[in-house]
Amino acid sequence: MATYVRLPPFKSVAALDTTGANAGNWTNAITANLIAINAPFFELSHIALTSAPVGAAVSLNINNQWFYGGTSIGVGGVIEYDPSNPPILIPGQDIYLFWNVAASGIPPVAHCHFRADIDIPANRQTLLGVG
Repeated sequence: MATYVRLPPFKSVAALDTTGANAGNWTNAITANLIAINAPFFELSHIALTSAPVGAAVSLNINNQWFYGGTSIGVGGVIEYDPSNPPILIPGQDIYLFWNVAASGIPPVAHCHFRADIDIPANRQTLLGVG
């Protein structure tokens, strides 16, 4: 069984897409230079999405690969993404949430939570300084 430590959370307010992959629509950019996590291996363990338009759908893209998508937002504009098998990330990877709605009005907000398994020797060494 894994032993997890929480890493700093990150809040991303969507903006007009600048990736070219979601032109004209909202995109949340959770880029490596912004989250600055140095664990060799870490997980995107939870995302709380707020302020989303009712009926909107969002897709998760990690380093230009689709990971998850199609969730429709219900009344209240809130949805939780809590995967049973969270994506494993390495430093330098970028995460994008592509929305299927035009970038106008109140932007969606993503509250991202990360964790690292300290049973992985490289994580234990980097995060705890223990071999």
